[in-house]
Amino acid sequence: MERAVISKQVDSKGRIVLDKSYAGSTMLVERREDGTIVLRPAITVPAGEAWLWKNKGALEAVHEGTREAGRGRHAKAPNLTAAGKLASKIRD
Repeated sequence: MERAVISKQVDSKGRIVLDKSYAGSTMLVERREDGTIVLRPAITVPAGEAWLWKNKGALEAVHEGTREAGRGRHAKAPNLTAAGKLASKIRD
């Protein structure tokens, strides 16, 4: 993407309007000591799923599984008929 510098006027409420391509997006706002403001597009992750992004081992396992699936490598499906027969023999 080409870097472009444009001038925007801050309104009386402290807002800057971006173009429509950013409509509805979430931005991280970084305020630096020199007064520079950096906007970075971001996504929001539900709290219950954030653990995956914090756990590098688990995240790599998911990525590896996705790569293997993309190469057509899948685990063999379990034999549910045999499992059902075994389960019917187990007493509660």
